[in-house]
Amino acid sequence: MSSEIAKEIVNSIEAGKLDTAKDQVFDGIKQKAAETIDMKRVEMQVDWMNKTQEEPTGEAE
Repeated sequence: MSSEIAKEIVNSIEAGKLDTAKDQVFDGIKQKAAETIDMKRVEMQVDWMNKTQEEPTGEAE
């Protein structure tokens, strides 16, 4: 979670708004999961590109 979301969660808890804090926690988890999934997609694309460059062309050297 970003530090902004963490600060909002703490502020909500201090203000006694536990339902709001709970929603903010879930939003933060969803955001972090989305970022992780996007990063995995990028890694897969880069790995795929590296593998195609390393494959032999079938030509005799």
